[in-house]
Amino acid sequence: MTQRDNISIDNHQIILLDRKGRVRYSCETLINLHGFKENSVVSAFPILESIFPHILTMGTKEKPLRYNRLEYPVPGLSGSYDFTFQWAEIHDGDYILWNIYDRSELYKNLKKAQQRRNEQAIIEERLSHISQRELEEWK
Repeated sequence: MTQRDNISIDNHQIILLDRKGRVRYSCETLINLHGFKENSVVSAFPILESIFPHILTMGTKEKPLRYNRLEYPVPGLSGSYDFTFQWAEIHDGDYILWNIYDRSELYKNLKKAQQRRNEQAIIEERLSHISQRELEEWK
């Protein structure tokens, strides 16, 4: 694990789907998908339902389709997640590789840092106006 990726086994799930949207493999780290071995997972997850037709047109050589900072993206997942979708050639065929990365802590910290920056900018703006008034009063 690299510090840049901030990924561990506990916050990353790998899922393989067939062309019909059935789960052919899942490490079950974040969400249980056992019920979708025979039935398509696509209609159960709104994000998959909306993008699945596009995924089916992608080739195995194309870059992954990325969706970052999804809030509560699927039933059973609360927090902020990054999803990637791409085709993977595996010895017995081609599969859709769906990676789910739990980035809840990362995005929570990022939001706090952005809030602090915004508050600092507001304070600096107010100080700038106060200083301008004081200069004008001195004249």
